[in-house]
Amino acid sequence: MFAAHGFIYASWAVRVPAVKQQTGASSASLGLALLCMSAGAVATMLVAGALCRRFGNRPVAVISCVLLSVTLVLPALARSATMLGLALAVFGAAYGGLNVAMNSIAVDLVAGLRRPIMPSFHAAWSFGGLAGAGIGGLLAPHVSPVRHLLLVALAGLLVAAIAGRTLLSAGPAEYAAEAGYLEADRADPSGTETSVPSLSGRLPRQVPVPARHGALGTIRAVGLFGLIGLCAAYDEGAIGDWGALHLRQDLGAGAGLAAAGYAAFALAEATGRLSGTTLLERLGRTRVLVLGSLAACAGMLAAALAPDVWLALAGFAVTGLGLANLFPAAITRAGLLAGSAGVALASMLGYSGFLLGPPAIGFLADEWGLRVGLTTLSFLALAAAFIAYLSRDTVSMVRPMPAEAFSAITPDGSIEGSFIGSGPPLLLLHGGPAMTDYMDLLGEETAGWRSIRYQQRGLPPSAVDGPLTVEGHVADAIAVLDSLQIARAVVLGHSWGGYLALHLARSHPDRVAALVLVDPLGTVGDGGAAETGKHLHERLLPAAAQQYAEIEARLAGPEPTDADMLASLRLVWPGYFADPATAPPIPSYIRVSVAGYAATFASVAQHFADGFGEKLRDLGIPAVFVLGELSPMPVSQGRQTAALLPTAEVTVVPAAGHLPWHEEPGCVAAALGRIRELAAIPDAP
Repeated sequence: MFAAHGFIYASWAVRVPAVKQQTGASSASLGLALLCMSAGAVATMLVAGALCRRFGNRPVAVISCVLLSVTLVLPALARSATMLGLALAVFGAAYGGLNVAMNSIAVDLVAGLRRPIMPSFHAAWSFGGLAGAGIGGLLAPHVSPVRHLLLVALAGLLVAAIAGRTLLSAGPAEYAAEAGYLEADRADPSGTETSVPSLSGRLPRQVPVPARHGALGTIRAVGLFGLIGLCAAYDEGAIGDWGALHLRQDLGAGAGLAAAGYAAFALAEATGRLSGTTLLERLGRTRVLVLGSLAACAGMLAAALAPDVWLALAGFAVTGLGLANLFPAAITRAGLLAGSAGVALASMLGYSGFLLGPPAIGFLADEWGLRVGLTTLSFLALAAAFIAYLSRDTVSMVRPMPAEAFSAITPDGSIEGSFIGSGPPLLLLHGGPAMTDYMDLLGEETAGWRSIRYQQRGLPPSAVDGPLTVEGHVADAIAVLDSLQIARAVVLGHSWGGYLALHLARSHPDRVAALVLVDPLGTVGDGGAAETGKHLHERLLPAAAQQYAEIEARLAGPEPTDADMLASLRLVWPGYFADPATAPPIPSYIRVSVAGYAATFASVAQHFADGFGEKLRDLGIPAVFVLGELSPMPVSQGRQTAALLPTAEVTVVPAAGHLPWHEEPGCVAAALGRIRELAAIPDAP
């Protein structure tokens, strides 16, 4: 569907010069006609969301694809600028409807897979555009616009028929359940209530969810990413509408070579998007956005001011590489900050760039020439780089989509979190301490549960003040359960989070139904901390050893920094996996706090000295330990801690590291299944 959308749009874009000549429109008149197309698209976006919610994303996508194919022929039939504007308004309405629907489907898939694959969908759009431009360039000298666009329309209808059969094969309820929307769609339309099941069954089915603390900050952040999308869409739309005309009118290119301008841009953009996920993981969002924007700025200056066609084509290619991941990254980040509302707001801001770009270029071209008009694209790209820098690290927490946000109020500030899924409540405690919540990495391991995640104190957006002690962390977990009116929950803790889960169960056994402890910090001696550090040092990749020694020396000095601690973590990260050489990259959103880590572990050390482990012998709560056989965390520590609990079971995952579900998918899901049996936990009602 993405590829068809791009193919149809590019097929129209390469015939703009011929349609301009056919209608006798001036540059300003053509700009107004293109404005009608953009206006139709944006106006449709205002209602497309409601249509998707009422009828489902997939039916709206299929119908929109049919309408887009049929209306593509209308501009080629126009014989005046006025008729062209009306035809493009109808075509733009179908374009906008399909855009919203297919992106909504993509968001559903991103949410279900919990992987940042949005650039791949947009790569399909770019490859579709490349194919449309290439075929259009071949046909332009030999076939009239009507016949050309009629052939494209027939191809679009064929895609709608084939894709429709697949997309419409499951019912709306099945699709909603797969995507995680079923419970949310049944919530109160005001958005102020949602279903939060309780293990005890004593609490009301409908409970209020607290309003998100710092909503203005989130709206500001989403708005910034929406502006990045606007700058990117402005440039993409203008190149599509005016690039071919620039090559033909200003540089004397023939019809076929003029179409190659958009083809060069689309090929470079598609190539950049294919590597988008890898770039985001390795370089981080801010670097990708800033460097991409600067590359687009330089490329567009070259394309606009080039003295010959080939330099202009190279400029378009560099611009495509630069813009490749701006829009996908901005939309994805907005969604991670504010869920579906963030996606909607950023999309609206972003695609309004198509409304502003083409007519602005048209008016500038009439006054000062098309070259001057196209140089404004460079300034928009430069603005995107500046905004991306301003929006760096706006919020450290990453939430899966779709999810409901909440705030738990404590004396030291709010604890920010989200919950997702349907089933008994499952409280997730991430490792660290003083590290960004990363429990989204569990993916489908927690399917069948209402998973509750939150950013532990010590890092924004949660409280950064107050005592960074074990007791403070336990109080925060209870505040989270209280805020959602959950009487009892199964608690899943990883690493330090597993140790925290034991404290939570020991202090509040009435609130913990059962425990799943994944490669936890132990409770005997130093909990295995020293041995873990030794193993991580031994597993350092050769190229990282010297740099690690230098960073550790600074961390041991009088003024350790968060940046050095994060750099150290990035170097030892591969050592957490069974095979460091093939370890996945550390998530780009991870942040750490030196002060929070030191203060919390000082509290942990005091509990070690007080013999916390021995206090677990009377803890009668069902527990399952999941230990990685090749984890740097000693398996012996997990076994010794499990031996202290009267009802604990231990599973050692062969050939697995500290995140055992990476090497052995399903191991955590199996432990949760076992807990259902041990604690007699009912399925979701």
